[in-house]
Amino acid sequence: MVEIMIEKHKKFIRKGADLVYTADISLLEALSGFKIVVTHLDDRKILIQNKPGDIVKPGVLKTVRDCGMPFFEGGYRFGNLYIAFNIVFPEKLDKNQADAMTKILADQIQKPITEKFDEQYTVTDFNPEDENTHHGGGNKKNHQDEEDDEEGGGPRNVRCAHQ
Repeated sequence: MVEIMIEKHKKFIRKGADLVYTADISLLEALSGFKIVVTHLDDRKILIQNKPGDIVKPGVLKTVRDCGMPFFEGGYRFGNLYIAFNIVFPEKLDKNQADAMTKILADQIQKPITEKFDEQYTVTDFNPEDENTHHGGGNKKNHQDEEDDEEGGGPRNVRCAHQ
């Protein structure tokens, strides 16, 4: 009996005859075009680029046809290579950069809010330690695999805490 162990690759994920590759590109490249060189599994270096004017949006896969794995007993047929993109955003923009972006993307500017609102909040960076994973409140550190208790009573008014 022969047992074959398949080792995970650092850059490629295999899905049948297809491959998925995740590429890091800058926000500028996502908006104005990218060219990347991918070292394939057989050490071929292939240039991959998008069509002029094609914008790469987060969560969208692009396809390089016939650049995946060979089909089993399929002769010279190959699966596809799918490219997933990790768009790397700048950490900060200075005033001049922000003004330039505003000028370039003027049609994307958020319209002023005319609707009345009762409260106002400012978002902060996500911190997993702040998660409230228990139905009774509190974060996951304070509750370890407690069983859910059905509490009686009707609906309650729930409000966000002011910060």
